[in-house]
Amino acid sequence: MPPGYSDPDSGGSSFLTTGRKIGLVVTILVLLGVFMGVLSYLYWRATRPGADGGGGGSAGPGGEGPSAGPVGPLDQMVADALRPGPQVTLDDLGLN
Repeated sequence: MPPGYSDPDSGGSSFLTTGRKIGLVVTILVLLGVFMGVLSYLYWRATRPGADGGGGGSAGPGGEGPSAGPVGPLDQMVADALRPGPQVTLDDLGLN
């Protein structure tokens, strides 16, 4: 027999059999998936619009309330930055 080879019929058993190795790899991958899911959920909670709990009626820097955007209220400075200037036409934005 070659060195390092053990006959399957011999009584010698290793702790990390092929089945246990596969089970260990699957368990590690499942735990990694759960960990990534928890991190994604926490990131989503921290970065979603309106997560500050201001109630939606707080006044912005200009004294006005937040403008309504496609995903929720926007800060006035962000709304002003997203508003197209006079040099931008609807054709430029692909809306015409």
